[in-house]
Amino acid sequence: MHIVILAEKPNQAKDISQIFKNVKRNNGYYEITDNDFFPNASVTLTYGIGHLVGLALPTAYDEKYKQWRKQDLPIFPQNFKFEVTKGTKDQFQTVKKLLKQADTLIIATDSDREGENIAYSIFNQAGVNFSKVTIKRAWFNSQTKEELTRAFKNLRPASETYNFYLEAQAREKADWLTGMNLSRLATLLFGEHHIQETFSMGRVQTPTLYMIFKRNFDIEHFKPQDYYQLKSNVHSDKGDVLATYEKNFTERKNLDDFLQQHQLQTENQATLKSIDKELKSEYSPKLFNLSDLQKFANKRFKLTAQQTLTTVQSLYEKHKLLSYPRSDCHFVTENEFTYLTAHLNDYLNILSKRIENPLKTPNKRYVDNKKVQAHYAIVPTDKIPSEEALQQLTSAERHIYLEVLKRTVAMYEEPYQYEQTIFTFDIQQVDFKAKGKVVKNLGYRRILQDTKADTKKEDTLPDLKENSVYASTLLTETKQTKPLPRYTEGTIIEAMENAGRTIEDKENKQILKETQGIGTEATRANIIETLKKEKYIVSEKNILYCTSKGTTLCQLLTGLPIASADFTAEWEKVLKQIGQGNAKQEQFIQATQRYILDLIQQLEKRFGMEKVGRFLQGLQQEQIKQDEAKVLAKCPLCDGQLTDKGKFYGCSNYPNCKITLSKDFRGKKLTKQNFTDLLSGKTTLIKGIKKKDKKNTYNAIIALDNHYKIQFKEFSK
Repeated sequence: MHIVILAEKPNQAKDISQIFKNVKRNNGYYEITDNDFFPNASVTLTYGIGHLVGLALPTAYDEKYKQWRKQDLPIFPQNFKFEVTKGTKDQFQTVKKLLKQADTLIIATDSDREGENIAYSIFNQAGVNFSKVTIKRAWFNSQTKEELTRAFKNLRPASETYNFYLEAQAREKADWLTGMNLSRLATLLFGEHHIQETFSMGRVQTPTLYMIFKRNFDIEHFKPQDYYQLKSNVHSDKGDVLATYEKNFTERKNLDDFLQQHQLQTENQATLKSIDKELKSEYSPKLFNLSDLQKFANKRFKLTAQQTLTTVQSLYEKHKLLSYPRSDCHFVTENEFTYLTAHLNDYLNILSKRIENPLKTPNKRYVDNKKVQAHYAIVPTDKIPSEEALQQLTSAERHIYLEVLKRTVAMYEEPYQYEQTIFTFDIQQVDFKAKGKVVKNLGYRRILQDTKADTKKEDTLPDLKENSVYASTLLTETKQTKPLPRYTEGTIIEAMENAGRTIEDKENKQILKETQGIGTEATRANIIETLKKEKYIVSEKNILYCTSKGTTLCQLLTGLPIASADFTAEWEKVLKQIGQGNAKQEQFIQATQRYILDLIQQLEKRFGMEKVGRFLQGLQQEQIKQDEAKVLAKCPLCDGQLTDKGKFYGCSNYPNCKITLSKDFRGKKLTKQNFTDLLSGKTTLIKGIKKKDKKNTYNAIIALDNHYKIQFKEFSK
């Protein structure tokens, strides 16, 4: 029997190879002999380089798609084509040859939806005959030797995770259809209005952009409203107490009427009507999933979502210190709780912390086998780093590792407990209340001392007696309503997770139990980076702003489903159902195509409106400025203009005029001033040109010949 193990990438394959006894490394694969794992079998371990195979571009279906034209839309392939990713063909051929020899295939790519998609995409492209092979799955939550050993000793039937592949592929196809059709259409429609830029659109990307636009729009158009609070400063010989009437007044007249109705004067008597005391407990926060870790790291360390993901990936893959990074789960199973408990003292030593009486009985808030599906929460592995190893981590890696460590060990601490006291004062038959608290047990905050810095502070109340009467001074405060804050790189992750709903404490809000976010743990960071790359948004001091390009696109998309986070969240719900085996990929793709057809019609209609010019005016003016900045000079051969084409200057009358001026001369980049001098018939001095040995340099004087080609004239000192 011949077994082929497929890993996702070279480093992962290397880690897997280290759990076996007899291993021989070859070019692109390992040969393995290990009777403990695979009795009487020859085994080969090979690997992809991430995505070895991906969806083909439209030109793979028809060469006409090289040119972007509205009449060619929509592009709906009858059968999707896949192709080997550029630069990976040699490795693909190695993998393909090995897969053809297999009786049994073991998928050992990342244990997630995309890992499944990578594996089956390679199998399909390599022509694997699924009727003649057995497929199994090695499912692991970290890349430590112990976890990989457990996974290969407990291989799962591939059928258990196959639906994850169908879900990921459905997402991939839907994103392709949305991007290829709507990006082309938007770019062409803007082009008709003389805006020569590419306008990328995406199933998740566009509603995320719209959330940022809408929040900024609401802030810029927000009109503050006055409101009024009524308070009373109660005087006692043991200290003053500030008590508050619990309702606010939106109109000054309503406040004045209320004061008159209850005969409330500036100075009044206040009777301490009741003293209510309650012991309250607060458990430590839930264990980190990726989104929560990204939000935390952004708020604490100002790391972007992508920086956090990259850091956690490194701690998982390279250092083996954290579990699987792209988890959407807040729980661990009893198995993980067992090893975490066994290493609790090791973790505490790293943190220089102590827990007097650790709670070693699993708490359902953190440990729940039923809540863990594909992956458990992000927690430390059983690999304990030395002090030297910790110091060798990057600053971001060290910060993230220690915060995950703290969040994990905090579940072993007792709850934070405090006694809340509420004084209710009767002032002219109106209740004014004052709250205070006394800490009884710091509990988990001994570990997470600094994570509640933004918690509202409450005063400690003086020791007053019930039914006592005190003098009091009435106070009225005028305040103003405030808009919701602009999104940061952390809070936009939360908005994506909650499909734009703004709810402060999601753990305690029933409505969010039914909410499906947009994007996935694995894709949200990349979506934000894509919006930056496409110049739709910028991040300034961690605050996200729309550019004029992003604003213009969103203005034109207002009211369309492509801009709706709720609508996109419904799609995510269907995708999740595909992953659970409760929906069909084919039906989802058909629905996507109907949606795109409708959007094409609506977008064309939008761009045909008379008021579209109002939206485009700012962007058109920017385009004119950019075009003017690209002009070098009048073309010396015709009446055109020499404009910046990136690596060279070319004529605006191309292809009728084919003059080109390369910006590169022997590895040295020429400036705009250099070309201005050359075109006026002057020579120009270029300094620091590298010689062939790449070490020494020289200076040269250059000029343009009669054919407008750069020529070397002479050396210069």
